[in-house]
Amino acid sequence: MSRGLSRAEVQSIALDFVESLNYKVPLDFRIRDTWKQLYGADGLCGGAFHSAESKSDRGFVTIAANNHKSKEAVQRTLQHEILGHYLINTYSPLAKREVIGRIMASQNEPSLEEQWRKVRFAYPDKPLSIQAEELFASIAERVDINKSPNISADPLLENSTALTLQSIETSIQYRANTLKDGNLTQQTFPDTDVHSGPFIGANLERRVTEWRSNNPTDHQSKTPSPKI
Repeated sequence: MSRGLSRAEVQSIALDFVESLNYKVPLDFRIRDTWKQLYGADGLCGGAFHSAESKSDRGFVTIAANNHKSKEAVQRTLQHEILGHYLINTYSPLAKREVIGRIMASQNEPSLEEQWRKVRFAYPDKPLSIQAEELFASIAERVDINKSPNISADPLLENSTALTLQSIETSIQYRANTLKDGNLTQQTFPDTDVHSGPFIGANLERRVTEWRSNNPTDHQSKTPSPKI
């Protein structure tokens, strides 16, 4: 099996992506060659999003460079973590609860059938609310962020709008453009989230907590630009 991309290659791709969002994402990045270097255990995942703890904190994205074979694969990881998990947390806790609820109720929507099948396969033991967020993030992977929808409100906040694959895609594009304009920040944090449990397993969460304690400056920055 061929070796994946290098850390330097992924850093360059990540910087280009952050630039495409006008440097308006208040996240830092921890990019390493392997998943084991990130978390102390082997893994095939491309990356992960770690929420800020509060408005005074910065969240961060981890990326395992060798787990990506192409620029397109890195782009999908970045969009999954940033335009998926970060972006859905730019809703207020109440609004996110409503959006997650609408996605949870969409399991019989024909246009989302394939997305639901993949999410259930990938996260069979996760609560339905987390599966719903993963569905949102999986759709975000392939959204064209250069497209600006001609709408004046987020369709996921309009209960009169049918929830479909297209309405979720349009919502992500709308919010991504609002993010580019500097008009979105993270509003939902772990202690106000709709989910009843952590996004990731307890052992991984423990490693992340330990890493935060041992590397206080590796994931935080007081400047607007990201640390990669």
